[in-house]
Amino acid sequence: MNINIEKKDKSNLEISFEIPWEEFEPYLDKAISVLSQDKEIRGFRKGNIPRAVLEQEIGKDKIIQSAAELAVKDKYPQALAEHKIEPIANPEIQIIKLAKNNPFKFKAKVSILSEIKLPDYKEIAATVKKKEVTVSDKELEETLEWLRKSKASFSPLERAAQPGDFISIEYSSPKFTAGKPYKDKFVLGEGHFVPGFEKELEGMQVGEEKEFAIDFPKDYVNKNLAGQKVDFKVRLESLQQMALPELNDAFAQTFPNMNSLLDLKNQLRSELKKNKESKEQQRLRDAILEKIVQASECEPPTSLVESEKEYLLADLKEKVKNNFKLSFEEYLKQAKKTAAELKDSFLDQARKRVKAFLVLREIGKQEGIQVSEEEISQEVQRIMDNYPDKEHQGKIDIERLRDYNRSAIYNRKILEKLESFSQ
Repeated sequence: MNINIEKKDKSNLEISFEIPWEEFEPYLDKAISVLSQDKEIRGFRKGNIPRAVLEQEIGKDKIIQSAAELAVKDKYPQALAEHKIEPIANPEIQIIKLAKNNPFKFKAKVSILSEIKLPDYKEIAATVKKKEVTVSDKELEETLEWLRKSKASFSPLERAAQPGDFISIEYSSPKFTAGKPYKDKFVLGEGHFVPGFEKELEGMQVGEEKEFAIDFPKDYVNKNLAGQKVDFKVRLESLQQMALPELNDAFAQTFPNMNSLLDLKNQLRSELKKNKESKEQQRLRDAILEKIVQASECEPPTSLVESEKEYLLADLKEKVKNNFKLSFEEYLKQAKKTAAELKDSFLDQARKRVKAFLVLREIGKQEGIQVSEEEISQEVQRIMDNYPDKEHQGKIDIERLRDYNRSAIYNRKILEKLESFSQ
């Protein structure tokens, strides 16, 4: 077999293969064996069909094409191993010549990683410091208030709605919900709707319907609605008075292992601090990685960038469905864009994310980061333990879960190493 490797650019190779007919012939025999396993011909057992009979039944072209596929599947990995090529995506295969008694020729277009030049990442990491984490009395009080609301009791009201009432509504909007009705429950004045929305609900009676328009903020998260006047139709379905329990030892004792209000406060302060420390740790790691990525020389391969754009588009579809109460088609109409245009708008973001991934991967190589099969198994088992129901466990793709956790543990270890340089 003759191989020629041509570098097209920093992240693409073209490998040309030429396999002499004598070397290709064994793949014909293998193709016949494989094809005969799936073919039923009267008078012959599966897997024992003579070549001449099989050629007559399915055609010589199909046999030689199958042989070519087997040869590519065999010879392509051999070439990668021999020349130490690490592809980052499936190759694009092109058959150049496939004819009896002639060399079999094909090309493989391969995406590879371009050279990644890292800065002194240890020195960069050392310049980013963790911030001190504290829990204020105000944060503790707000959490206690949230807990009180979680234990509130309710009684129906026979009057007009006022701020502080617990209400249930059904609402719809041609722009905001594509005309579909949605239900929600919240404390009037604390529902965190668009400014002005809840004010319109004050004074409504149970069963009453009301139509009004709200001017959405210019910085609203959904850019298609930002700065627009949006019509709403609302029906007040229920109105209740919310009574909060007194904040004392008896209240604290309604929670597991709490003997007093002081115990509850101490526990909450500890949990709040842990949560803030976790967020600060993530901020620190993100800041370190961002600085290293900015100082690195790396050209993200087009194939990986395209895959990341696809992922970002899929993520947007989920957010539109769950947060904006719109179908994606309706969202596209409001945005006055096609799905392809939206996907292309993610180019810069996708390039940054891919570059960060590649830089992190290169640091992992230089630091000799390893993930053992035992670590993966332990994490997979921990996840499976959260699904004691055998029916749910049976729906989980274990191999895919292992692959995901292998990558997640690997990245976490690299970030932990970078974090250690900042201390």
